[in-house]
Amino acid sequence: MRRTFKPYWATTGPTGKTCWMSTSGNDQVAVIDYTTKEIIKRIPVGDHPQRVREGRVAAKVLSAW
Repeated sequence: MRRTFKPYWATTGPTGKTCWMSTSGNDQVAVIDYTTKEIIKRIPVGDHPQRVREGRVAAKVLSAW
């Protein structure tokens, strides 16, 4: 089965230079450069991602994980 790119929700990334868009058809978040309008990264996130919001996690939390 071929999965499709189905945009669901978008928000501006932490630098203000990118758009982060959940794409429910292929279970990813696409990072889109505002200047070039190109997808610069695809991040697999699991089954049917929906809303995307910016968040920050302390480095010590990530290193403990």
